[in-house]
Formats: sequence, C-alpha cells, structure tokens
Amino acid sequence: MKWNSIDHLILLEMEHRSFLNSQRLVLITYRADGSRNCPDCRFVFVSMEKVFLNFEENYISSGKANELRAKMQSYEIELEELRDQLSESEKNFLFMQQQYTVSNETVHKLTKELNHIKTDREATCLAIHKEELHDFQKECRNMSTCVQSSFSIMQSNYRDIQREMERIRELTDQCYVAMKLNEYSQECDETSSLCVKEEFHDYGVIVKRYPLDKLIYPLIDNIYALASTMNVKITVNDIHEVLKIDCNSGTAPGTVCLQVQFKRIKARNKFLNNQRKLKKCEIYGSVSIYEYKESDVKNSLYHYAKAQLKSYGFAAVFAQKGQIMAIYDRKTANKPIRIHSKKQVDRLVKQYNKYLRRSIKIQDQCKQCNDDDDGGGGGINDSFQGEDNSLIYTLSMQYNRTESICIYEELFDK
Repeated sequence: MKWNSIDHLILLEMEHRSFLNSQRLVLITYRADGSRNCPDCRFVFVSMEKVFLNFEENYISSGKANELRAKMQSYEIELEELRDQLSESEKNFLFMQQQYTVSNETVHKLTKELNHIKTDREATCLAIHKEELHDFQKECRNMSTCVQSSFSIMQSNYRDIQREMERIRELTDQCYVAMKLNEYSQECDETSSLCVKEEFHDYGVIVKRYPLDKLIYPLIDNIYALASTMNVKITVNDIHEVLKIDCNSGTAPGTVCLQVQFKRIKARNKFLNNQRKLKKCEIYGSVSIYEYKESDVKNSLYHYAKAQLKSYGFAAVFAQKGQIMAIYDRKTANKPIRIHSKKQVDRLVKQYNKYLRRSIKIQDQCKQCNDDDDGGGGGINDSFQGEDNSLIYTLSMQYNRTESICIYEELFDK
C-alpha cells in the first residue's frame, strides 16, 4: 500500500475479513505545516496522533494469550498467597491443637483434684457430724442423769413436805383439843378486856396539837420535854407507854396526838393539872392535855389495827358492840379475833407473817414438785389447798387462846 503524500491526512477504510466482518481503520497524521484541519472538510481536530496498523492474522489471538498469561500470572500469585495462608493456617491449627491438648490435660488434672477435695470434704464433714452426734449423746446422757437426780431430790422434798403437812395436821388437832379443854379462856378474855379498859381509864391522858416539827423519837422524850416545861418531875418509872394516835377531832395541820399511859395515878394527875403552864411557852402554847376518852382510844386503836392488819392480808377489821374485831378470811368459818391493844396487833401481824411465809414456802415447793413431775403430782397442790383453810382456822383459834393467856398473865403480874 502506498501513500500519496505524508503532508495530507488519508482516511483508509479496509476490510479484514479474516478476523472481523467489518472494521474501519483510520490513520491520522500530522500535516507538514502542523495544521490540524482536515484537508477535505477542514474540520479541526483537537489532537493529531500517528496510528500504525498491523494486519497480522494472529494478532488478536496473541493478545488474548497475553491476557490469559497475565491472568494466569495473577492467579499463580493469588495461588501462592493462598498456599502461604494455608501454611500459616496449618501452623495455627497445630498450635491450637497443642493448646487444646494442654487444656484437656489441665481440665483432667483439675477434675481429679476436685474429686479428691470433695472426697476429703465429705470425709471431714462425716467425722465432724459423728463427733457432734457423740457430744450430743453424751450431753443427753448427762441431762438424763441430772434430771434423774433432780427427780430424786424432788421426791425427797415431796416426802419432807408430806411429813411437814402431817406434823401441821397433828399440831392442828392438838390446838383444837386444847381449845376444847380450856373453857376458861373466854372468861379470861372478858376479864382481861375489863382490866385493860380500867387501866386506860385510870392512867391514860391524850396530848393534842403537839407540834410535828418538834416531835422526836423515842416518843417518851416528848413527854419529858412537856413535863420539864411544866416543872413537873416525871421519871421512867412513871410512864408505861407513849403512842402516836389519830384523834377524832382537835388535830390541827402540822400537829399530832400522843397517848400517854402512866403507871401511877399521882404522876398522871400532876401532868394533867399543870397543863396551864404550857400556855406561857411559845413552843408548846397550842398543846392541850385531856383525860382519855374511850372513843379516842377506841378509834385510834381501830385505825391502827385496820391499817396494819389490812396491809398484811386480813379480810376485815370492824367494830361490833363496842369491841374491835379482825377476821382473816370471810370464806372460811374463822372465829373473829378481838383486838385489845396495839401490842396485840403487832404480835398478831408477826404471828401471821410467820405462818404465812411458811405456807407460801410449802406452796412453792408443792408447785415445783408438780411442774417437775409433769402433772403426775397434781394431788400435792390440791391437798394443800384443803389444808390452807384448816391451818388458818386453827391458827386463829390458837392465837385467841394464846393472846388471852398472855393478857391474863400480864394482869396477874401487875
């Protein structure tokens, strides 16, 4: 193929029927003057390039081969990379398998140790439980021995209480028989009461409105002070007793009433007749001295007996036909006790306190026996309740007899 001129742009169109059905090849060259315009149509091209045409038949297949070679090379490179990754993965797998084996061995070892620890722990717990059971059995045996010992002691106490109750029954019978045999006790009681009344009437005085702030103990010192103010000579042999009483009237706030029992009527008269000298004294100016009145003595003794005996468990203290009587329990058929003096009230309180403490002690022992016997000894408490009323009745009779004899003996000595 020949070119007419290198200075002109030649458009060639050729067919290459061996590879393509139709293919248009364009050869663009520069003109000699460097113009970019088409010589025919004068179209201005932006760029002008030289194109060399190759009409070899195997050109296209060789290009594909080159492309395939390039792809093959890239695939080989990728294959090499994959082989490297596979080698690295195999190394990692071997390392992980080694670690898994080590872990399995560790788990197996720890499992064996755990089983060993469990076995030791079970053995230790079993030994501890056996020891605790042994200690508990030993403690139970000790408690059983202690309970048996306590039960023996309670049985012994129960027998002692039974003997004590039997002795109290015997004393009760003896007191009852003694009261039946001593019929003269009632006459002695009446005689003694008359003598006591006459004694109070002949030798007693009442000191009213004595200053409470000047009251000193023993009370006889207050009488000595009054006698000294009145210039009356009074000695210990002249006064039998001084008592603080509650009068019916004439008691001002801050003052008290005193009852004085003289042994001699001369001393009483001197003390009574010189009371006008007290009017000149600033301290004892309000003091008045009166001959005793039976109502003052009775009421003072009544209030004293009521205050003392009521607080010590007596059911009632009352006045009946000019006499002061006391009764311990309304439910039982106790004979009322006649009250003659405050000394008798004190002795009565002392006597009843003694027997009541003894009764309470016996009741407590019986209750303890009942509790220890788990209901087996309930008859002790029931039997004692029956004895309580009879004991109070007997003590009342015994005290009436004893009090009458004591009063009679005092009057006989005088």
